[in-house]
Amino acid sequence: MKNEKKWYKLDNAGKLYSSIISDRVTTVFRLSVYLKNNIDEKILQTAFENSMKRFPYYSVLLKKGIFWYYLEEASYIPKVQKEKYFPCMDMKFKMRGIFPLRIIYFRNRISLEFTHVITDGNGAMILLMYIAEEYLRLSGIMPSDKEYIINSEFPANDEYEDSFKKYYDRKIPGKVHKNPAFQLPFKKIERGRYNVVTGIMPVKKIIEISKTYGCSVSEFLISLYINSIYIYMKENKKKKKPIVINVPVNLRSILPSKTMRNFFISITPGIDPRIGDYTFEEIIKLVHHYMNYNINEKQIKVHIKRNVKNEIGPLKFFPIYTKNMFMPTVYKLWGEMNYTSGFSNMGIIKLSPELENFIEKLEVIPPPSSGNKIKAASFTYKNMLNVTFGKMTDETDIEKNFFTALVKMGVPVKIETNTEG
Repeated sequence: MKNEKKWYKLDNAGKLYSSIISDRVTTVFRLSVYLKNNIDEKILQTAFENSMKRFPYYSVLLKKGIFWYYLEEASYIPKVQKEKYFPCMDMKFKMRGIFPLRIIYFRNRISLEFTHVITDGNGAMILLMYIAEEYLRLSGIMPSDKEYIINSEFPANDEYEDSFKKYYDRKIPGKVHKNPAFQLPFKKIERGRYNVVTGIMPVKKIIEISKTYGCSVSEFLISLYINSIYIYMKENKKKKKPIVINVPVNLRSILPSKTMRNFFISITPGIDPRIGDYTFEEIIKLVHHYMNYNINEKQIKVHIKRNVKNEIGPLKFFPIYTKNMFMPTVYKLWGEMNYTSGFSNMGIIKLSPELENFIEKLEVIPPPSSGNKIKAASFTYKNMLNVTFGKMTDETDIEKNFFTALVKMGVPVKIETNTEG
């Protein structure tokens, strides 16, 4: 057929996220790069358009099928936007002609906002860095004959891959879920707002502290987050329930994959205050052993089995309008109700020395969640650890407990926020 548009199936995670979207659960996360000079809108637009040619599987629109949503090649590239609103707001991309990503600029900052329907933090970071690199070349700042992020002109087939399906093994038993977790009893702010608080600190000091506890940086941060919520629970005499953190794991470091789509699973370290009190040292030991037990190829495949089984089981026969009706409720009861919050650590972000010369800093903001009113994300860049709390509340108890504990351990923390006070 002439001019037939390409289309792509959603991956396993994309099918879930496309059915639970609302103005409170936008599924939208943000990655930002700060350059050394203010952004030229026209050059950024050209850089964005050029980048979409290299990443055609992101130049798509969400379309409604009979049983599932799918992605269809778009016939246009949207305009870049100047920053006007709060981050990670609803994109309305279920409406006709609305892109599932946006490029936003403000002064020297380029922000890429992506829905998890399309990809995860790994794919989004590669695209953002490619756009930044293209922008710097078009601006005449970087040599036009060098490429530092991706050296291939065209996408490889494995970039399109649904790695969940690739590693699905029907013979592996599924995983049993757990009890409802403690929910932060904070009042939500009005719709259309999203509070962001970031702490920036030298990662060297965090590494030193983590070593004294015999754990990794990621395990230390997750333990500290659990402890911050635990302190809040005790000090405010809240009913004791399990404190459970939803921790996404990038599977590319465990199972070989070059996919630019979603490829992560969530594990859920936590504590149960109903069975006794915990010291910080005990929490670290529990988290450390939990992470070591769960982050390996065998256990990861159990998670993949459970996720893909839901997709290819009886659920696939329900029409899409039925899924849209009951999936948000199912996600709330079997997803968000089982987590107190989420913590995503993107690890160390390394760029070429040539590219780093033109980038001041990076930023990651987790997606809003109606059930988990606070979520956190972290990464390390240029020897500085960034921990960002995305909040649908004005309450500050949790991040105060978190950063205060770090300061007491001798860690200098610089706080940045988009809120007053």
